[in-house]
Amino acid sequence: MRPLTPSEITRLESNGCRCSDWNRISLRHDEFDPGSYAGVWFSGDVTLGATLPSALPGISNVHLHDCELGDNVTIHNVHLISGYTIGNGATLTRCGTITADGWNPGGILVNVLDETDSKALRIHPGLTAQMAALAIDNDEDRTLINTLPLSAEHNPVRPAINHGATLSGASLIKSSIIGAHATIGHNAIIENSIIESGATVGKGTQITNCFTGQSVTLSNFTAQHSLFFANTHLCNGEAASVFAGPFTVSEHKSTLLIGGSFMMFNAGSGTNQSNHLYKLGPIHHGSMGRGCKCASDSYIMWPARIGDFTMVSGRHYTHPDTRIFPFSYLIAEADGRSRLLPGENLCKCGTARDIAKWPARDRRHAGNRLDIISHDAPNAAITANITKALSFIEAHSNATSDIETDGVLISPHALRKAHTYYTNAIMRYAGSRILAAAESGALPGGRHCEEWTDLAGYVIPSGTLRAITGRLRQGDIADTAALAAAIAGTQQAAAEEETEYALSLAGKWMERFGILPGETETSVLLRGYLQAEEEYLALVLGDAAREAKMAGRPALAEEDPTLDALKKRLINLRTRVARLSERH
Repeated sequence: MRPLTPSEITRLESNGCRCSDWNRISLRHDEFDPGSYAGVWFSGDVTLGATLPSALPGISNVHLHDCELGDNVTIHNVHLISGYTIGNGATLTRCGTITADGWNPGGILVNVLDETDSKALRIHPGLTAQMAALAIDNDEDRTLINTLPLSAEHNPVRPAINHGATLSGASLIKSSIIGAHATIGHNAIIENSIIESGATVGKGTQITNCFTGQSVTLSNFTAQHSLFFANTHLCNGEAASVFAGPFTVSEHKSTLLIGGSFMMFNAGSGTNQSNHLYKLGPIHHGSMGRGCKCASDSYIMWPARIGDFTMVSGRHYTHPDTRIFPFSYLIAEADGRSRLLPGENLCKCGTARDIAKWPARDRRHAGNRLDIISHDAPNAAITANITKALSFIEAHSNATSDIETDGVLISPHALRKAHTYYTNAIMRYAGSRILAAAESGALPGGRHCEEWTDLAGYVIPSGTLRAITGRLRQGDIADTAALAAAIAGTQQAAAEEETEYALSLAGKWMERFGILPGETETSVLLRGYLQAEEEYLALVLGDAAREAKMAGRPALAEEDPTLDALKKRLINLRTRVARLSERH
């Protein structure tokens, strides 16, 4: 660090720059090119980095107050930058005010799910979907996580626009952190928010007290007190007190997401919820499991809990809880009641397409992915719910009229169909894990967990999760970085435990699949898994053919890349199973 020389000050002044006290301007490097500055008003303590030689000034027409600038920063036509650190290679053009007014270095509070402050969560750089989900799931854990010391990398002294970020035409950036290589567009207003690396806050977006995760895209969107995690894509609508897990998607102006948690979710036009029953205030909230979709003009009155991969159609007022029935249709009837078709969405071509598309749409840089995302479906958490659903179905196998449970009606015919769908899903899930383990020669034989949690995209044994919260409550986790590491460090053990869980399932279900006692795991795979995959593909292809015929394009089902991949996968699976059987 060094001060400006008299000749450098003279050169700056000749370029239209001004400062009431040049002694408060410092340089990061000995080399400094005053020709890179034009029309700059300096005030307070300002630190300047190096600038690349160029024909045009690197920094021009801006008021810099109490700022730190990195190397090779480009700033043109910005009204005010006050109290900020600007990272190396950042570009800021035609922006309004960028100010640290009201900055709280201890983190920003977000009233997620509950619009009152009863579930306020502290956000900070480096927050993961798993950390946030853990916090909002339990009041005691939230309090502990909110007061957990922030690690150095999670606790910047001042707000920052980090390296490689681009701001073009932003109206207001206030007390917010803009991550590396993030993009902020025309007329964007960002207040008291965290924007993670690679995110895009596009034109016309206004967000207040929000966390915007890695590679999230917001455009013409309005949000307050909400969390948006990896690869979420929201355009034109609104969000309030929302937990948007990875791959939450909405494209429509008429969509309002409020007081809910979502993940791998697609909101149709006019999707809406309400969290206010006009009694005790906006205190209600709900959840939609991974892979859910809402048809146009769908509505849910919170509280409600919707199972994974459920298609919601119509308006629902009965507070349904369908968590044990994944892959379902939830349909509103004319009399205001909600009808559930369990498992009906399991063997649909659209569901297969959704499951295949998410890994390919992960835009995050491979080197530093904060959120953990388990893409498999069915997974252990879904399968654990399916086993509960099958127990329910068998308990009502003699029903002759509609069954009413947890706010929904289910017909006996729907239950019988669901039994077929769900047994197929269990065999496909268990078989895929066992096949992979058998091929590697690493079939485990230890303890396994019967309970699983989908922690905002990461499928983890519930016992492992309880162990982490136990450490948290005992003061065994030092800071936020240690908490993130504790969660991430469970992935290998969770994968091994999932294989053990699959083996246990196969053992329990051998009789149901017509597999005789004493047969080997290879026989389970040959007679159960392969058959289940063939049945599944036939159902998916049949659904696609009906859809293509309805569209007047019957050849479309033959050309679809997702369906083609499923066919090739089955061919490969037959080869793998045959090879494995030869070894046994």
